[in-house]
Amino acid sequence: MQKLILILAAFFISPIVGLAQSKVWLDLDGVYWQKYGLETYGDVNSLFRGTVKSWLGLNMGKSWSMGLMGDYSSYRSQEQDFAVQFPVYAPARDENGNLVVTGYQSEIFQLARKNEGMSFGLFLRKDIALGQKTSLNLSFFGLGGGKQSGQFEVYPGALPSWSSYYPCLNCLSVVAGPFISDFEESTWRFGMELGFAYELKTWLSLGLRANALQFVKSSITPITNNPADSTWIPIYQLPYGDRHEFGSGVAREGVRFSVQFRPF
Repeated sequence: MQKLILILAAFFISPIVGLAQSKVWLDLDGVYWQKYGLETYGDVNSLFRGTVKSWLGLNMGKSWSMGLMGDYSSYRSQEQDFAVQFPVYAPARDENGNLVVTGYQSEIFQLARKNEGMSFGLFLRKDIALGQKTSLNLSFFGLGGGKQSGQFEVYPGALPSWSSYYPCLNCLSVVAGPFISDFEESTWRFGMELGFAYELKTWLSLGLRANALQFVKSSITPITNNPADSTWIPIYQLPYGDRHEFGSGVAREGVRFSVQFRPF
């Protein structure tokens, strides 16, 4: 999919590059944050997100520009907790020596999702002058990412006692974790970014940028033939499938610092 985007971009932009008399510019921005969200395993379960975006633009005159963009993102986010049913066995076996199930008990497991990858796309930007050296810019973009391999991390935490589920005097009451389940994620994003820039030099500007509004469609599918998959949780209990998000991306990505170069 990235190759298709690049081919289309070259087809539409190449004639414009030949005719344009405006400047080419390069914009880089990024952010990184980290916090603690999963208490079960303490510092091991820190949540984080890092994003770096690059914009290669061509001024089209009258404060408009267009070009190619790339996005590299790395994240570890907390998913919604889910319950797992465990059978409760009677202390004594039946006359055939089999375990007797007397009921079921639910335990709440914590879940984290981790992934990283690249996306590529196109953008159209409008610059609005505020002063002699300050300006606002609105960037309308579309990004597509191919299949990127990620992981679900299942944290069972501490169970009350394994003797409640299986009569084993020597079993531990803490399940070692996390259990890992691999998946593939593909994402499409369309939206608008709002930025502020201050011109330090004729060839250099610094600024801030944030994702004001975006629509995100992501598809998460399990990798069922991976022999290293250690998750004994049934796949249907993990949050696979399509996801749709609409709204501001500030809460997830934060405000990014940007540097713009205009060498030509």
